[in-house]
Amino acid sequence: MQCGACGGTRPSDDDEAAVDAASPAPARENADGAVPPRPKPQPPRPPPATRPQPLLRPPPAKRLRAAARKSSVYLIPSQPAFDALNERFPRARKALAALKWGGLLHATMLRFDDVDGAHRNLERIANDACAAGVRALNGRAFRLPAQCWDNRGGVASLARPGDMGAVLEAMLDTLRNALPTMRRGAFRVHRLRDIHITLPGYSEKGALISAIDAWDIALVETSSAKDLRVVRRWSLVSAPEPPRPSAEELRAARLARLEPDVSCK
Repeated sequence: MQCGACGGTRPSDDDEAAVDAASPAPARENADGAVPPRPKPQPPRPPPATRPQPLLRPPPAKRLRAAARKSSVYLIPSQPAFDALNERFPRARKALAALKWGGLLHATMLRFDDVDGAHRNLERIANDACAAGVRALNGRAFRLPAQCWDNRGGVASLARPGDMGAVLEAMLDTLRNALPTMRRGAFRVHRLRDIHITLPGYSEKGALISAIDAWDIALVETSSAKDLRVVRRWSLVSAPEPPRPSAEELRAARLARLEPDVSCK
């Protein structure tokens, strides 16, 4: 377009619109006057056929539960003594029949989590614990009278063991001193104040327990409250000492050894 004053040409409105469309738009400034960074160019996505597939991993293996198999050492009544409880305490029959853990009226002394057959020595250790208790009895009968127990709901706790406390401590110490030598497995030896017997549904627990005149040490294997197997049990009975000979019998035996054998002459 030609200018009438100077004879030159100037761009028309259409030419200015074309130039504006061809030139890049200036970066828009924010309130602080800073220019926001431009996004980085992303590489083109590969086609679906060549896209790498996700790695399918198998689910993590479940850890072997320690509770899958446990071994325990129980203090339990002997079978004849337990049968006598049903006859002597008819009101306790329902509570005794509803006992869990194999129907055993028991006090736990040791709880052991088996790992790779680590229970292989527990039978020997339980036998040693029973032998230690028999030695501590020193000819006495093992009894836990009613005044030893505190009734706490469904649990009878051993609060005042009396002279039987030394017998229980001898057995617990044997278990406690033997198990740290085992390399595998988690164990817990109960303390004397932890000893208790669970019998819900019957209030006269002390009288019932005091009526038990024979106790056993039992090694059991269990995986739940309903699955229990008694591996072996030992009677906690102190063998009576043989009678000591009198002075006359000792003198006669000494004279018999001193007399010469006439048949040899």
